[in-house]
This record gives sequence, C-alpha cells and structure tokens, in this order.
Amino acid sequence: MYQTCMFCKKPLGSNEVVETFPVGRRLAFDVAKGRLWVVCRKCLRWNLTPLDER
Repeated sequence: MYQTCMFCKKPLGSNEVVETFPVGRRLAFDVAKGRLWVVCRKCLRWNLTPLDER
C-alpha cells in the first residue's frame, strides 16, 4: 500500500482510528460511488485507496 501522495509525493501519515486502513490522517468516503479516499494534508488532493473489496 502506498504511503505518499501520488500528486505531491509528501507522506500521507498514519491512521490509528480505522484499524483496517493504516494509511492517511484524513479520509473521505464517497457514498454515491462507494469509494474511500485519502486526502493529502499538504496539497489537499484526494488519493483513491487501493482496496480489493468495497
């Protein structure tokens, strides 16, 4: 699993709240499309998470 933003290459940080998803300090969920995103705290761009099951 990636640890850096795919746009600015800065670290995404770690997640201690959602145990099954250890990457990203900021998460966003798109209910309409059923996608989980990690929001970069530096450039504020959204990175789609590489989940096998949604």
